[in-house]
Formats: sequence, C-alpha cells, structure tokens
Amino acid sequence: MGMDVYGKNPQQNADINSFEVYAKYSKMEFKEKWKHLHADKTKREEYWKEEDQYQSANPGIYFRNNVWWWRPLWNYCRYVAPELINDELWNDGHHNSGDGLDDKDAKELGILLIKSFENGKFEEFEKLNIERNDTGEEGIPEYPFDRDNVMEFADFCLQSGGFEIC
Repeated sequence: MGMDVYGKNPQQNADINSFEVYAKYSKMEFKEKWKHLHADKTKREEYWKEEDQYQSANPGIYFRNNVWWWRPLWNYCRYVAPELINDELWNDGHHNSGDGLDDKDAKELGILLIKSFENGKFEEFEKLNIERNDTGEEGIPEYPFDRDNVMEFADFCLQSGGFEIC
C-alpha cells in the first residue's frame, strides 16, 4: 500500500508527445494497451522507460511513497509547516482521503521543505525520527526518512499546482 499524490494543475516542462511510445499507449484503453504491451517486450520496456522520463521531466504530475516512507515525510511536512497542515489535514493525509493543498500552499510547503535543509529543521527531525522509531538496532529507524525523498517531494510541491493525496 502506498500514497499516490497527484498534482491538481501541474507545470508541464516536457510535452507527452515528445515521448512517442508512452504517448501512443497512454491514450489507449487499459485492456487494449496491455494487450499490445504484453505481446511486445521491447515496446513494453520502452513504454516504462519513457514513462519514467516523462514523469522525471514533469515532477509536479505525480509523487508516490509506500506507507513506510510516506508517514515520516508527511509528519515532517507538518513539522516544518504547521500553519499549512492543521490537525485534520495531517490526519487525512495519512489515509488516502483525497485531501491536500491548493497551489499557493503547496508552493509554500515546497519552499519551506527546501529551507529546512538550511535552517537545521531537517537534522532536528531526522534525530527525532531515529529516537522515536528506534527498532533496537543502534541508530536505524523503523520508518525511513532521508534528504532525497524530501527534496523530491519539495520539487513536486513547487510544480504541482496544488495536490491531492489519494
């Protein structure tokens, strides 16, 4: 299980038509698409490669974490931006409720997440995460939390046009 986070009005940095195979098969109905892709391994691999490239070029479209990565990330978002993430939103954000932030607040969250690397909040929370979730193995948290995941989510927030957690 995971959290799928969709941009409401994502910034388009690269047009889908620049990814020929991905564009072609993305327009097809599910059954038809997989009938073709299942039959042709080369096309299937190209489809997945282009999907990754498209999503990398357009980070505001979609963000995903499994629940183990999402929980500390969403907790961290609240830690750095309690004025944007109230109790109800924080709780709903842990349950695929469709709740999220509008464009203005998503951009603000992205900025605050990036600033947190400079103002010490990231290191503070990282230490708290290890202390709170210690599994008995020295310094290894139960829930993973790292800089790259925070940066990826910050980039998503900045380019999402607002988002929904589904």
